[in-house]
Amino acid sequence: MQCSRNELTAVLAKAASGTGLPVGVAQDAARAAVWLEEHGEEGVSSLLAALSLEDQHQSALVRGVAAVDLAIAEPGRSIAVPELDLPILVAGYAGSAAVDGATVMVTFAADVSATVGPDRLALTGRVPPRSDVTIEAILPPSVPSLSPPLTVARPYRGAIDVSDTHWEAASALAAQTYVPATEASRLKGAGAGLTDND
Repeated sequence: MQCSRNELTAVLAKAASGTGLPVGVAQDAARAAVWLEEHGEEGVSSLLAALSLEDQHQSALVRGVAAVDLAIAEPGRSIAVPELDLPILVAGYAGSAAVDGATVMVTFAADVSATVGPDRLALTGRVPPRSDVTIEAILPPSVPSLSPPLTVARPYRGAIDVSDTHWEAASALAAQTYVPATEASRLKGAGAGLTDND
């Protein structure tokens, strides 16, 4: 099926929240997965695989996003993360967090690396499902600091193709965040009521 960037990001963020991830971490993971999809990589399947892990803290969902944040906050410092599950998500985090002119170098095991910018991804091989990862951000002289954070306008890329299987899996996880409707909740104003304009 085809969906927009915003639609896919919203469903994936709810799916990640449905597995128990904090809202901010879930939103970061969704943006990373969508960024990877926009750049020809399997972001949705990687995110769903990470969400299905028994210990999500061993995946890029928690340790990977924290390492990217630290690398971008301290340009030039090499951040190493050992034995990371689904490390391709690190490239998605780097791409969705990078500012104009910045480059994030991500090195995986077995001589695989990625050069990532706000709107570019160059991989030198296939990222393994589990790997040590090293991350280093290189900022141009015109961007001395990322405090306060800068926002980057993302170019429109049109619809994103997502397999029906992945969409259904994400929707099922997202449904875990929904509260069942009851007569009492409706009397207190929950739901759309007679129209969906409120």
